Amino acid sequence: MQESTTYQYIVEQGLKEGRREGRKEGRMEGRMEGQLEEARQMLLLVGELHLGKPTATVTKAVNKVDDVERVHRMSKRLLEVGSWKELLKIP
Repeated sequence: MQESTTYQYIVEQGLKEGRREGRKEGRMEGRMEGQLEEARQMLLLVGELHLGKPTATVTKAVNKVDDVERVHRMSKRLLEVGSWKELLKIP
């Protein structure tokens, strides 16, 4: 059965489809990572204008946030807080 040209064709088409899906998922994952990185950078840049230059600890804490929605919520709170500690809720 494995020598059958029909079988080989079906297997090949499945492999091609799998590669296409893998590339599509990879592109989507890359876009999401890019959005997260951009959101972090904007938080740090705009935050610097309002709260002052972030320390290495603050930068590290912001870069640990792995949810773009959380970074967006933090960005919305920037003008409501008086310090990086308050924004990040660092004790």
